[in-house]
This record gives sequence, C-alpha cells and structure tokens, in this order.
Amino acid sequence: MVSDTSLMNNLKNYRKHIFEFHTKYILESYLQDWINKILPLKPRELIKYTAIIVEDRPDKSIKFAIYNTLLMTRLEMKIILYTTSYSVGKMKEIFSNLTDWVTIIELNYDKSNIKKINTEIYNKILKSTVFWESLPSRNILVFQTDALLIEPLEFSMFKYDYIGAPFAERKFLSTSFPEYRDKNQNGKVNRWVTQMFNKAVPIPEGVFIGNGGLSIRNRDVMIEICKNEDSVENENEDIYFSRFISKYSKNIVPFEIAKRFSCECSYFESIGCHASYFYLNKDEQAEIYERHIKHVLALIDLPIDVLISL
Repeated sequence: MVSDTSLMNNLKNYRKHIFEFHTKYILESYLQDWINKILPLKPRELIKYTAIIVEDRPDKSIKFAIYNTLLMTRLEMKIILYTTSYSVGKMKEIFSNLTDWVTIIELNYDKSNIKKINTEIYNKILKSTVFWESLPSRNILVFQTDALLIEPLEFSMFKYDYIGAPFAERKFLSTSFPEYRDKNQNGKVNRWVTQMFNKAVPIPEGVFIGNGGLSIRNRDVMIEICKNEDSVENENEDIYFSRFISKYSKNIVPFEIAKRFSCECSYFESIGCHASYFYLNKDEQAEIYERHIKHVLALIDLPIDVLISL
C-alpha cells in the first residue's frame, strides 16, 4: 500500500506543476509582449523601492517572477537578482534587454564562490549584515519564484518594517483519496490523509506573521537585527527576523494588514501568496489563479502613463 506521505508528495508535485503551467501560460501569452512594450522606458530617477530575489535557476520561472513583479509594482521598482557564478552569465543573457530595470549580481557570501543556492545558503545570505547594507534603498520587497503577486502592490504597506503572510502553526488539513479494495472489502472507500502545517519548522511562541518568501522589509531594521541578534545556523531567516522584529520596530504591521498582503497556509483575499498551492484547497487556489489572470489582463491593456499613475 502506498504510504500517506507518498500520496501527499505526489499530489503536491502535481499542484506545483499546475502553478508552473499557470505562470508559463501568463508569461508566454501576455507578459512577454508587455515587456517588449516597456523596453524603451527608463526607470524614474528617484525610485524609493527595490525588489530582490535570490535564485540560481535560469529558466522560465525566473522570467515570469520578474516580469510579473514589474507589472504588479507598476514600474515603481527596480529589481536585483542575486545568483551564482555558475548561473550569472545565463541570467544576464535572459535579461539582457532589461538592464535598466534588472540588476544581476553574483553572490560572494563570506568571500566564497557559491555554485548552488540551497536553503542553508539562502538563510545565511539573508541573515548577513553585509547583504542588507549593500541594498540601495530602505524599502525592500523580497520575492521567490514560488511566490505570486496576484494584484497590484499597495505601496502604503511599506510604512511597516516587516510584513509576511501569517503563519498557521497547528493548522491541520485533511485530504481525501479514493482507495480501491476487492468486493469482499466494500470496494471503493475514502482514505483520509492529514497534514499538519509548520511541523518541520516550529513557530516560536508569540510569532504570528512573517513568511519570508513574499515579504516587505525595512532594510535598516534588518541590519540592526543582524548586527545585534544571534541565530542558530539552521534557523530559517524569516523565523529569525520575526522573533526580533517587535524589539527593533516602531511600525509593527497589524494582523489584518498582513492578511491583506499575503497568504500561504490559510486563504485570504491577499495581494500575493507564497507556495499556497501546497496548502490551500483546490477551490481557493483556483480562485487565486483566476484573480491573477484578471488583474494581468486589466493592467497590460493600460497605457503606460496610466499604469504608473495608479
């Protein structure tokens, strides 16, 4: 008999492919043409916001993530892509026509040549004072290829020092799978498999928000935390900053604003989401995809001057 873990992993892998199909469809059907339309444009001289992504896979996922972020931030952000020595050449080739909007930087964490980005390396980079000090603006949007800005970002949210999707510790989700038996065992029955969220990475007591895969950060507050607070090596960077944000921030985000900004394990009608396809039910995730394409269709049809003025 197939194990519960194997069943869920296979279903999650399917859900991941559905997400990738959605992003590929949007990229090829709409975003590529929109990017070609904005190529003659130059960023405004004084842009107060920077979006950053740390990624080493030069494929369509990174193209979609960056194109979609440019659209959903209404060309009010420049993007920095941090990558490895192995991938930097290919990344520069992919975004060669967007050098005014996308800066590509080879990672040199701790003066070592990084060849592949894994979870450990990612956390070390984002828990580094040097990394945050290198960023050109105080207002930072962090995103990953499994995150999605569903609708235009609300820039008023940058008054808060740290926003990420609410965590969902101790939340359970049960999924039904058909199981077939012989006639003597009642034929088909429902087999229920239950997930417990945040089990692998326990959330500290008193920490309610802060998922880092799609998040708003105040660079200066991140620097202060990195300078003054220790973290064990295997601690995820978002948990680390979430533990100390109340100590260093005078602008703590209200829970309702965090829900409006992003969702992951629980569905809200959020501006964005991070890896939600692993956790939400099929109807909630389908709503995200439909909301997203509707916003894309509305935005790409606007004259650029109108888009920027929104």
